[in-house]
Amino acid sequence: MRELTIKQYDVDYSFIIKNYLDKNLWHKEWTLFVYKDYVFYLTLYSIDVKYEEIKFQIYLRHKDYSNYTFIDYSINQSNINVLKKQINGAIYYLIYNYEGTNIRKEQGYKMIKEAEYQEEETLTGIAEEFLDDNGVSNREIREVYIDNYVSNNKKTDVYLNNYITGRRYQVLTDLYLIYTKASKDEERYNKVTNYIKNNYNYEEILKETNEYLKKLEEDDEELREELKECLETI
Repeated sequence: MRELTIKQYDVDYSFIIKNYLDKNLWHKEWTLFVYKDYVFYLTLYSIDVKYEEIKFQIYLRHKDYSNYTFIDYSINQSNINVLKKQINGAIYYLIYNYEGTNIRKEQGYKMIKEAEYQEEETLTGIAEEFLDDNGVSNREIREVYIDNYVSNNKKTDVYLNNYITGRRYQVLTDLYLIYTKASKDEERYNKVTNYIKNNYNYEEILKETNEYLKKLEEDDEELREELKECLETI
């Protein structure tokens, strides 16, 4: 059985701040936290002489995935405690983004995304038919009307957002909880645990979404009538 790896490193930030002009540090990597195959590390990125700031780059590396973000440290106005909080926030942000990337790769999300084009085609066709029936031939008027109608009545973008919201903190739960616990970030730890406890009913979200997508695919007459009721008079 593979041993579970959890390591939080005690980085000497004071040393880095005092010696940031030392070229030997410019290409050095400091590992911050390791969990399973997730590795977070820090590097010096740039020195701003005008505003007297050091820019750090915080990385997440996991198998073939990598991402990064930046934090700025004011040499004269900040302190190590503030820097640690900034780093915690940056790591949380990277976890959040990576989870979003994974959610968008799920079949449920892809299914809604693929239906988006079909929905736009359906709405466009309804609007065009309405304009034809009412003798509207001006191209600019037609384009504005169709764009507004499609934008106001699209549901797939809402379903995409609901899907992400319903899956948020469900995909990388262990990584969120273990990092926030290890870094003693009680505020974010409580945020994640509370969200999970009070999470949207994912099954209900998916059921409603699937019902709508099925009607779209089958060109359901009842759905078309509902959409026609949203047409605005000219």
